[in-house]
Amino acid sequence: MTRTGACFLSIILCSQLTAQTGAREIADAIKINTLRHPYLFFTEEEKSVLKERIEIDERSRTIMEGLRARGNRYLRMPFEKQKFPEPDHPRFETSDGKQGEYISEITDGAFTCAFLYQMTGRIEYAKRGYEFAAAISDLPNWINPAHKFDIIYPRVWPRNVPDDQVVFSYDISAARMTGTLAVVYDWLYPALTAAERDKLRNALLEKAITRVRGNYEFFWWATAYRCNWSAICFSGLGISSLALLREHPQLADVVAESYNRLNLTFDQIGDDGGWQEGRGYYSYMIDQSLRYMDALKRLSKGTFNLFRHKNIRNHVFDLPLFALTAAFEDGTGRAVGNFPMLNKLVTETGDASAAWYREKFLHESDEDNIFEILWPAANVKPVPPVQASKLFTSIDWAIMRSDFFDPASVTIACKAGFNDDPHHGHLDCGHFILTWHDIPFIGEPGRMEYDEFYFNEDRYEYPHASSIGHNVVFVNGEQQITAKKKNQPWKEGIGGRILDFRTSAIQDYVLMDPSHSYPGKELKKWRRSIVLAKPVITLVLDEVSANPGATIVARFFPGVGGGQGLDQRRSTSGSSNSNTSSRGPAGTGSCKNYGRYILLTDSHGNMMAL
Repeated sequence: MTRTGACFLSIILCSQLTAQTGAREIADAIKINTLRHPYLFFTEEEKSVLKERIEIDERSRTIMEGLRARGNRYLRMPFEKQKFPEPDHPRFETSDGKQGEYISEITDGAFTCAFLYQMTGRIEYAKRGYEFAAAISDLPNWINPAHKFDIIYPRVWPRNVPDDQVVFSYDISAARMTGTLAVVYDWLYPALTAAERDKLRNALLEKAITRVRGNYEFFWWATAYRCNWSAICFSGLGISSLALLREHPQLADVVAESYNRLNLTFDQIGDDGGWQEGRGYYSYMIDQSLRYMDALKRLSKGTFNLFRHKNIRNHVFDLPLFALTAAFEDGTGRAVGNFPMLNKLVTETGDASAAWYREKFLHESDEDNIFEILWPAANVKPVPPVQASKLFTSIDWAIMRSDFFDPASVTIACKAGFNDDPHHGHLDCGHFILTWHDIPFIGEPGRMEYDEFYFNEDRYEYPHASSIGHNVVFVNGEQQITAKKKNQPWKEGIGGRILDFRTSAIQDYVLMDPSHSYPGKELKKWRRSIVLAKPVITLVLDEVSANPGATIVARFFPGVGGGQGLDQRRSTSGSSNSNTSSRGPAGTGSCKNYGRYILLTDSHGNMMAL
């Protein structure tokens, strides 16, 4: 055992209910007849506050300088609307990427020029902003080609979604486009002619609102409250309806529906901040919801304030903070979020640990983000968490560490939970990731690039999502199973629990029981204990029950080199339990051999025969 390295030892021992809000309540709170564009994030009278902030606040001034430079480029660049053939690639891009570049340019151009018009009063910004906005309106549709019928229809839907969904005319890509054009409409409105206003209004209504309004039961995401899609899609509908509320007061019903559905989605966040889809999709969901949340709170004068939802207010960024290194599901273990997002969340919740996360883990973006001017840094003192380790009981994840920043210490992210997220989940109950010197020393292949088959039943043929790609146990090759397949009923209880978790200044401990994530034919019982003797020594103890003569494999993926797996195998040789052990400095390839080891890798991921 080395004194300076991490020591790794592995042993195998044979819905909260929310009251529904209606259109009348929304209309009464907002007082629609008093609205005058702009009004979503600031009024004509409130612009002076923003202008003063730009003058006296260094960060806002720097951002504005970048926006002016970008805006001047947009004013001078030649621009013609473009048309593209239907892409042959299932994602937004054509083979040369030109369509994606065009869409990115017209959306950013419209948004940037609209804001600069409001801050400077220069009509040339409004005129060019409208050109870009009209180009957005003229796109044949706003949905991602990967979300059209032929590709998305075979998907295995998340919880609370019927299998027979067949309407796919509005998606998260359309929601993002809708949200952008809604704000552009609000900011450009005073400078537009009646016909120009109507063109943008037409696009918002035809490509978003009227496709969905009153037809919610036909869209799979409308009830998928455990999936980021629900909040994102409703946020796009909500803010576009707010933007058109002065012209169409009847759209208060869409504002109300969006408010209700976001409440139902936020109900699915654990009371400890857990979100089963993982850190990246949690952050993405909150980020894409903030514009609607903020505009609704402002316009209703705080009557409809989604920031007050208990699961937002109490643990808004605990999962991204504590679960750093936990690259579970289709997510990431890296820092997620951005400055304006954290600024807004901290301002609304007063969360000192979220403020600390922003200060310590986020970096200034190269982009000049308009919302960092609208949502400046909060006046909340950053305070680190009292403990660095945390159990997320709501999703059965546990994170064990002695320090957030010392790279020489070990962080262990452990995952149990249920295999009932067919949208972004992996069959990895009992899996763990061990990080040392900022490297996933025991890691996994990570998320693959999505293709047209990844969200169908084929998902679990990919090693990235199946048990094969994770640090779990196999008996006679038996893998974990999913709780849901297309057109088949849900299987309840497929997965496992964290039975015990303890943390102290010198040692952390977790006990997982992933037994019920398997079919039960070969693997009869599996309990995995992990001990972190802080700061570096790690013990993994697997207790596995199987039939006599079974071959038990514990797989570990090094996070270096080619990522080849390290398999430890043991035949039970007539007994019902297997007992093997490995001891030595992890990554050196040394191993004291008890039983029949098949593969080892060195610190570069190279195979070594034993």
